[in-house]
Amino acid sequence: MKLTHKFKSFLNQILFGENMQEIEKVLSKLPPELKKEVFDYAEFLLKKYREKKRKGFTFSWEGKVKSELSSVELQHKALEWRT
Repeated sequence: MKLTHKFKSFLNQILFGENMQEIEKVLSKLPPELKKEVFDYAEFLLKKYREKKRKGFTFSWEGKVKSELSSVELQHKALEWRT
């Protein structure tokens, strides 16, 4: 999809925090079906951000092999597994 200059300008307004009135002015010029598309995309971005934010390491494995392997032995094992 090729972005028009106006749309790129609109994206810059959103990305770089230009005021909300400018964004509303641009949105008010869109036909209803495109407004819905913008809204759906914004919801998609919010969901995507929230999902990424929740994900992360829990480190639930921390200390589980401590009694079996020293940290150096574990590093050697990891090297074996990678090769």
